[in-house]
Amino acid sequence: MDCLIGEVKWPQFIEKHFKNIRSPFSAGMELLPECNFRCVHCYAESDRCNTENQMTTEQICKIIDILVEHECFQLYFTGGECLLHKDFFDIYKYAKKKGMLVSVLTNGSLINQKHIELWREYPPELVSISMYGATSGTYYSITKDKNGYNKFMSAISLLEENNIHHELKIVGMKQNINDIIVMREFIRGRGQINSILAWDIRPMNSGDQGPIGDCRVTPEQAMEIELQDPERREFMKRKALDEQREEKTERQKGGYLYPCDAGKQFVFITYAGYMQACVKAVDPRYDLLHGDFDEGWEFLRREFVDKKASQNFTCLQCKKFKYCGQCTAAFKIEMGDPEIPVPFYCELGELRKQYMDDVAKGADSPSERVS
Repeated sequence: MDCLIGEVKWPQFIEKHFKNIRSPFSAGMELLPECNFRCVHCYAESDRCNTENQMTTEQICKIIDILVEHECFQLYFTGGECLLHKDFFDIYKYAKKKGMLVSVLTNGSLINQKHIELWREYPPELVSISMYGATSGTYYSITKDKNGYNKFMSAISLLEENNIHHELKIVGMKQNINDIIVMREFIRGRGQINSILAWDIRPMNSGDQGPIGDCRVTPEQAMEIELQDPERREFMKRKALDEQREEKTERQKGGYLYPCDAGKQFVFITYAGYMQACVKAVDPRYDLLHGDFDEGWEFLRREFVDKKASQNFTCLQCKKFKYCGQCTAAFKIEMGDPEIPVPFYCELGELRKQYMDDVAKGADSPSERVS
């Protein structure tokens, strides 16, 4: 499903109106590596002790100034847990007063009345909260916080009571797979549609592959959940009838290594001040604190936007390309090579394609393929 920033699909809006313009209209920024949860699947867990490399508040604000100067209008803060930052309120207000559309990515557990007062005075574009389970037990198995579920529910109540624009999103994994349908119903019951359900389990930033074996579900399990979920199932049925669903994208036709617009109209800044094309593109990246933004932006163009794949890159010709959620940056993190696909995504893409092919042929219930 699309990653939504507020009610407007900003990636699609930018693509429609600014397709041929390369400018960092949208950005993400890590405020710190620390988190109050210890999630078993978290790729950033290996960064928790790197506080000596953390940007100062002054450096963060300086980068916000630079982003504004370069026409960035949408910014999200993340972490770690960004609400842990000692100057979160000041940083948030600083970006808002610069005229930016600001979103906050959080686990929600720290949201209190002071945050509500801040967001009522300076409304966020979106407060995006990760939901880990439908019970206290599931929450604890993932976050290692015995009160995590109650904190989450308290946060949702505060946001709803004060009409703060928010979304709930889910990362599916072994620990919560039996809760996912209930969680999706919980989200829909609050009027949210097109909510995010991802299977995005990846190695830690240190390269530790632990989360893959500990948390990733099988492609068959993921597909079974998608077919049980009415929103995802209807989405796939609609796509199945799209005559252009297997048509190559422009970047695929052009032979580019990276299939998306990372580094073209988006930039990600880490807590240590590195510029990345996206949150997953940890290598290569540019040291902004010891360099220049324009030089870094040019670096991202060379390494991501204009980077061509070799003729051996199978994804350029693969008919599952639009079904698998292919991500070259993820390939490099997990497989050590951006041109070696992760088997999980290939297999899930094949299952999705089979389902849509069956729907297009008039079959209504091909779910037995993954039963």
